[in-house]
Amino acid sequence: MKVKTLLKINCRTTLTLAIALSLLCSTIIAAIPASVSASAARDTLQQDVNALQATGNTGVLAQLVDHGDSTKARAGVAKQGESDPVPFNGRFRTGSDTKTMVSAVVLQLVGEHKLLLDDSVEQWLPGVIQGNGNDGSKITVRQLLNHTSGLFDFTQDDTFLTTILTPEGFKANRFHHYEPQDLINIALAHQPNFAPGTSWSYSNTNYIVVGQIIKAVTGKTWDKELSQRIIKPLSLNSTYVPGDDPTINGPHAHGYNIYTSDPQNRAYTDTTLDNMTWAGAAGAVITTTKDENRFLSALLSGKVLAPAQLAEMETTVELAPGIGYGLGILHESFNCPAGGTGEFWGHDGGTVGYATYVLATPDGNRSVVVSQSTTTFSDLQYANDSRAALNTLLIHVFCPGTNANSAPAAPQKAITSAPEITLPGLKMTSGIL
Repeated sequence: MKVKTLLKINCRTTLTLAIALSLLCSTIIAAIPASVSASAARDTLQQDVNALQATGNTGVLAQLVDHGDSTKARAGVAKQGESDPVPFNGRFRTGSDTKTMVSAVVLQLVGEHKLLLDDSVEQWLPGVIQGNGNDGSKITVRQLLNHTSGLFDFTQDDTFLTTILTPEGFKANRFHHYEPQDLINIALAHQPNFAPGTSWSYSNTNYIVVGQIIKAVTGKTWDKELSQRIIKPLSLNSTYVPGDDPTINGPHAHGYNIYTSDPQNRAYTDTTLDNMTWAGAAGAVITTTKDENRFLSALLSGKVLAPAQLAEMETTVELAPGIGYGLGILHESFNCPAGGTGEFWGHDGGTVGYATYVLATPDGNRSVVVSQSTTTFSDLQYANDSRAALNTLLIHVFCPGTNANSAPAAPQKAITSAPEITLPGLKMTSGIL
């Protein structure tokens, strides 16, 4: 794995903009897999999912796959006011985990010599990126994929934020259709964050542009290429891009956002219906824990990309000691609490109502997907409690010698120096994505 170091990382920390912050600036922990019995793994995962749901999540679904053996756990209900549990095969909006899939499509095209990572945006999208200091001739495809382009994140635009930061704004805009160019234009109304290649800043705009480049190269939209190259070959039978359809087809838990800030008067707004054209190639995919595990395992084990392209994906920009972002994928290595060195690849994602975490060991043999059906922009207690419970779950999954009966894990902040920015339920990275 190659690592590139940049002088500066641009990651904002304000709560109201957390939804637009990088999915990658989160403090997720993972490590070397533990050798535990299937029953112990199942019991521990269930206890940890119960704890995560008890923080205020309407529903939680998790699946651990260890060398082909699957363990599932769920807690909570599929819909408030009803008793049906979260379905084990439930679909959810995966948010920015979409980026890893889209990056894989681009890298397949690179392997087919249909474009180069160092091609400029201008070469494929003439005149599209210009104005206010933005210049597509100076931005490469690689810089879009690893978030070093400097392009402003459209989800941080004040006007765009009004469509998601309040229940009234969300409900008024939930069926709105966005063309990719609409989202790009929002970003181009702002000056770039920095000159291309000189820093790092998570921007969903990058992947909206990538989606347009895929169309320019192949003549097909990004979602059709994703279906043809990733979804169908890997038999991800419950994964799809909804387009303008605001519903989630098939079994699913409803998504809820907490717009209130007082935990004593916590109110949940059903945000399940949502036209995801606002997320596009940056985060529109709907999927399941089974499909997400299958994709990430196949990717890391070399079944999706040729060795040269996988190596490019795993060439990272250093965000903090032991933490880097590659081409649509996050890497972290660190010391486990009980000893040993941990390492994982993956991504996390958030939409208004759903937060997802997809992580695996470097060889893809052990992976976990966690889906929460509650998010927030304003409830700090829920955000902090949810994050702590999630980190405990991840330590029990990946760190040797830890399980639900072990001594409580130390706060994850002591284990990683990752910037503490996006929190479970607060991010929505990409509009949260």
